Amino acid sequence: MAQSIFEIVESGKFDVTHKGNEVNLAIPQDLACTAQVFESEEALLTYCNEKKLVHAMLQKGFKQAIIDSRAVARPDEDMSISADGEKKKAQTRLDKLEFKPMTKPGSGTKVTKAVQAKIAEIYSKMRATGMTDEEIEALLGQAQ
Repeated sequence: MAQSIFEIVESGKFDVTHKGNEVNLAIPQDLACTAQVFESEEALLTYCNEKKLVHAMLQKGFKQAIIDSRAVARPDEDMSISADGEKKKAQTRLDKLEFKPMTKPGSGTKVTKAVQAKIAEIYSKMRATGMTDEEIEALLGQAQ
């Protein structure tokens, strides 16, 4: 089972599986902060400053944010990004994208990967009917 980043930070170790073999390894020394440091913006920034990691970590985080943005912009499989309205819908999704700190599992509402996949499937089907994201969110919001 995949470990959460919080489990890895707390234990200082992660599992690596390759060709059916699994080993448990210590995280690199520069990344060996405490869970309390990891969960605090100020403490994590101080830690990264001390380790001279701020620039590298910001670049890595920025890179991941761009990758996440591409995924959000990608249209449903049966659509073309160049189709009428699809580019505008993609840009609207990008404009609404928010970047927030990660929260520790159990500290909020738990949504499983299966539930997330089902929600994504429902959104995809609703978008395929021509509904906008605003209409979908309004409709799903009424169902709660």
